[in-house]
Amino acid sequence: MPYKIHVHPTMLTVVRSILPKRLHRANLIEKSMSFEAYGDKEKAEKFVTRQVHRLTKLGLLVSHGSRNSRWYEPSEKLTKLVSDFSMEEPLNKKAVLDELVMDEARLENEISLALSELEEMRALSV
Repeated sequence: MPYKIHVHPTMLTVVRSILPKRLHRANLIEKSMSFEAYGDKEKAEKFVTRQVHRLTKLGLLVSHGSRNSRWYEPSEKLTKLVSDFSMEEPLNKKAVLDELVMDEARLENEISLALSELEEMRALSV
């Protein structure tokens, strides 16, 4: 199965609202503050910092400039993700929700298996 890149839907919306312009951290923070979950500046800064770091690490954003005047350029993959997200937004939300539910079930199974192994090891050690 090919590796599927997941980008936070709020971040895709923020990037889509700023694109064709350069992506500056201050603009990203300002746009993300318009969402209820990131209404105050501190939450918005943390959100943008995490997302920018993650997207840069994945190669979806390329940073330019020195630390104080840094701006970001989206890669072709991110531009394609943003355009796909804008065309299929309702379907994308359902697909992401379904994927998260499947991941949750898989993780619950892994945790219960690990706990049962731990209990068995504890019983054997006694």
